[in-house]
Amino acid sequence: MSDAFVLMFSNNSRNTPIIIVSCFSTIERVYQFLVGSPSLTRLGAIIEQIAELTYQGVEVIFVSSGAVGMGKNLLHKQARLNMTFKDLQEPTSTNGVRNGGTMSSTRFQKAAERGMHPNNSIGNLSQLTENMEHMQISEAKSFAAAGQFEMMNLFSSLFSPKGVTASQILLTTNDFQEENHVTSLKYAVERLLTLGIVPIINENDAVSVTQCAESGTPVFTDNDSLAALCARTFGAEVLLLLTDVEGVYDSNPKENPKAKLLSFFHSNATVKIGSKSSQGRGGMAAKIEAARKAVHPGSECAACVVAAGSDLNAIRAVLSREYKPEFGQPKGTLFVTPGSELELLALEELVDAVEVR
Repeated sequence: MSDAFVLMFSNNSRNTPIIIVSCFSTIERVYQFLVGSPSLTRLGAIIEQIAELTYQGVEVIFVSSGAVGMGKNLLHKQARLNMTFKDLQEPTSTNGVRNGGTMSSTRFQKAAERGMHPNNSIGNLSQLTENMEHMQISEAKSFAAAGQFEMMNLFSSLFSPKGVTASQILLTTNDFQEENHVTSLKYAVERLLTLGIVPIINENDAVSVTQCAESGTPVFTDNDSLAALCARTFGAEVLLLLTDVEGVYDSNPKENPKAKLLSFFHSNATVKIGSKSSQGRGGMAAKIEAARKAVHPGSECAACVVAAGSDLNAIRAVLSREYKPEFGQPKGTLFVTPGSELELLALEELVDAVEVR
């Protein structure tokens, strides 16, 4: 992390919030058979560092995804519980799913001939094939609805031992488009922060519909763009985007072993974007776009940092008011408001670093 950023953050006397964002790929377990299950080690470290910030009087807004992933696990478990013994004897299909997970048209016909009616249980949601595009959206909304409760239970169980109270706010695009909604939303968030409560914000996937931004109205399609919108709406000082890589590279590090990490992202920076994660809707392109929107001139958000959520000291290293050696090397990639004093300081550091090399 840039010394210029540390200086800006330590000298700031305004009581403004910071926003920390964790995408699901950051806290997801890496084992294939546990896909969709959160890593308690990573998530616990994030919660612990957020608690430390609140102890220091820092107001933190936490934007996190994960409801769809957790709901998917929950509904698949429920589907297994609703399967009959006969369903369990069905051969496994090529994609690893037993044919008992859903009923094909042939099975429907045979069942009807025997006077049997299919069980329209929640398990059928995961394997419907007719009108696939619509059903994929519908099943994702079902996953989100079931997963929200599970996710907040998990957050509550992790925050509670730290003596920190958390709250949940589910948002849709419409909440940022109507003035009355924005006013109410600001009041609610400010009130929670004043009481020392950490607002956990997430998109209300169960009811939200992705819309076009052709009219110029605010819109978000992933948690990164939602966080950028929150940073501008709530007047956040800093936005920290946690991801599954160390920061922004000049090319995809998974494809190019010689890819270089950018400590500072300036207007002339060029990067080659790789594919997004399997669990998220964003990816590095979304994070870069969100970071630039967050610090766009006119926003109170002075800086945005993209760092690795797998680093258990990432939040401490980036947001501590003074840098400590035990945090290791500087973390992540810094974005700042173009033309600001912070940008000049960061460019000076970048030049000095190049000269030293």
